[in-house]
Amino acid sequence: MTPTPVSAIYSDSCPLHPVALTLIEWLQSTFDVDVEQTRSAAMDLINVPDDVVQTVRIVPRNPDAAPLAFVLTGFPTVHLHAGLLQDFHFPSCACDACDEDLTSTAEDLEWTVRTIVAGGYSERFSPLARPLDQVQA
Repeated sequence: MTPTPVSAIYSDSCPLHPVALTLIEWLQSTFDVDVEQTRSAAMDLINVPDDVVQTVRIVPRNPDAAPLAFVLTGFPTVHLHAGLLQDFHFPSCACDACDEDLTSTAEDLEWTVRTIVAGGYSERFSPLARPLDQVQA
């Protein structure tokens, strides 16, 4: 099943939350995943925002795949956490000076989610890495 294109569900007056929720529905209907609607999913983020409205964690049933957490805030922004260490923010900057175009931001959100689930993002950890307290400058 192909998700509804962002352009079909997004208008200038529509925030990013409906786009994120549509992507979550697509992930649930397309992949073998569990969907956890729990506020604890916000703790997956490196920096947890103060104004969390809704959180959804997509957990693949394949143990080789990593979870994907959607954190929707009151701004309204969408924070996306992939794997263990990567946070993506939509829009990337919330200041008035940047004035990011919300249509392209919604398209970036969709592109990022599709890229991650298609295998275009990965993490690798070296078992030989030293803890930070042992690294000399």
